[in-house]
Amino acid sequence: MNKFKKILLAFTMMWAVMACDLDKLDNPNSVSPANSDVDYVLNQVQLSFAGLFFGMSDYGMQMTRLQHFYGPTYEAGFSAQSFDGFWSTAYSGVLINTKTLIPAAEANSQFVHAGIAQVIEAYTLMSLVDYFGDVPYSEALDANNFNPVADDGADVYAAQWSNWMRRWPTLQRPHLQILKMTSITPETRRVGLHLLKHLSSVL
Repeated sequence: MNKFKKILLAFTMMWAVMACDLDKLDNPNSVSPANSDVDYVLNQVQLSFAGLFFGMSDYGMQMTRLQHFYGPTYEAGFSAQSFDGFWSTAYSGVLINTKTLIPAAEANSQFVHAGIAQVIEAYTLMSLVDYFGDVPYSEALDANNFNPVADDGADVYAAQWSNWMRRWPTLQRPHLQILKMTSITPETRRVGLHLLKHLSSVL
């Protein structure tokens, strides 16, 4: 009798498990674009970018002998693995978050957040080109593509310039919002408007 009960219980548990919907790909405890907070995402972008900038600067200063270079030759100084952290921070720390942040911030009229993210995004991509030449861009940040092609460095640069042209009206908005604040002096407002006018004519 006890054996029969155990078999019945086992079949009941198997049926219960099989009846469950196990196709759950989103972790409810993790942050997704749908439930993210723009303020917190921007904080993460800035923290990641700070680490990225420190790493880039450190490598650059060693190569130009502004810091001690533990080589002592260029060939012995670095290996491909030396830049893993640099590369990972750029793509998984900065760029994946700016990709989420910029449209969300613009949709919420948080143009200061969007402007900061746009500048950081362009700087990061151009720095990747400066250090590595051809880098993934057009196929980068696609969760279904584990081997994105490397775009020509000149094309990546050109794309960032094009993005700046397209986003320039948005980039002006944070400055215009600040210049409308009553706490700034008339002289500061005048100089600020003059600079925006000059940048608009240049761009």
